[in-house]
Amino acid sequence: MGHSYLFKFILCGDTGVGKSSIFLRFAEDRFHFIHEVTIQGDLRSKVVDVDGKMTKLQVWDTAGQEQFRSMARNYFRSAVGVLVVYDVTRRESFQSIDAWVADVVEQSTARQNTPIIIIANKIDCVSQRVVTQEEGQRYASSKGYLYAEISARTRENVNESFVELARRVYERMASGLLSPDSEGSGIRLTDGLDASGSDGCSC
Repeated sequence: MGHSYLFKFILCGDTGVGKSSIFLRFAEDRFHFIHEVTIQGDLRSKVVDVDGKMTKLQVWDTAGQEQFRSMARNYFRSAVGVLVVYDVTRRESFQSIDAWVADVVEQSTARQNTPIIIIANKIDCVSQRVVTQEEGQRYASSKGYLYAEISARTRENVNESFVELARRVYERMASGLLSPDSEGSGIRLTDGLDASGSDGCSC
């Protein structure tokens, strides 16, 4: 499947919030109940349709543990879109969002122009939920971030969240805030290469 652009996206957030489950569900439409801890980073790609524009999303899953956090920061530098994930059953993961965003803004080449979406994961765990949808939406709105409620287990809103973030990248490209011509921008023109990864780009 041909595509014209490649965008580099980053998944970040505390350990155990379901980043790897979201990653696997998006890239391969699979779900594993048990995941090995991500120590450095994992990469998968997928071509999606963003309002008629076929776009390859190169997604990096990063480590959430404090001892690996310096490694995770290395992946932020050329990110053109960031998904900050928290677990709706763990309030401390919600309270960590500011710290993750601060890392992203500090390290990202695009700085304040990097689109961010706050991901509330595990909404299928209704009886264990402690962070309400209203809290999550209010936080994201106050910061100017996108917001999505998803379940990696049931696949609810997973693909839609990635597509919406890609849509925001296109909007910022159209307004001149982001450019594929900038070094380390996390955006590449791919000239219609297929989805096999043959462009060899890690942005």
